[in-house]
Amino acid sequence: MSLADLADVTQTRIDIEGLALRRSIERGDESWLASVKSTWADLKAVPYHYPDDPTVHYEEWVIRHRIFHRALVNACGSPWLLGFRDVLHEQSERYRRLSIRRELGGKPRDVEAEHEAIVAAVMKRDADAAVRALSKHFGITKEFVELAASRIAEVSRTT
Repeated sequence: MSLADLADVTQTRIDIEGLALRRSIERGDESWLASVKSTWADLKAVPYHYPDDPTVHYEEWVIRHRIFHRALVNACGSPWLLGFRDVLHEQSERYRRLSIRRELGGKPRDVEAEHEAIVAAVMKRDADAAVRALSKHFGITKEFVELAASRIAEVSRTT
C-alpha cells in the first residue's frame, strides 16, 4: 500500500467504473433501475459504522456497499469491463477501510449523500452527472485515506 498506488487505483477505478456506469445508464432497463433502487435502500437500512466505535465500518454495511456499487454497473453489457471493475474494487477496499478514521476539514463524511447523488443521476439517466458524482465519491474516499495515511505514518514513527 502506498499513496502512489492509492492515486493510481482511484483514477483507474474512476475510468473503468465510470465507463461501466455510463454504459449501464445507456443500456439498463427498468429491472436494472429497480435493482439500483433496491440495493440503495438496503445499504441505507444499516449503519455506516458501529455505534460504539465510529472508526470501524459496520460489516453488513461493507457487504451491502459492495453489492450497491456492483448494481450500478451491472447493465453495462461487458463481462470484461465488470471483471476489471471488480478487481479494482477489491484493491480499493484495502484503502477504503482507512477512510472512516478521519474527518475532512473538521466535518464528518456524509457517504449517504454521496451515494444519493449517484442514485439520483442514475434515476434521471444522466450519465454525465452520475459519472461526476461517482468520481467525486471515489475522490473523497482518496482524500480521507490520504489523511488517515499521514496519521498512521506519524504513529508509526513514534512507536
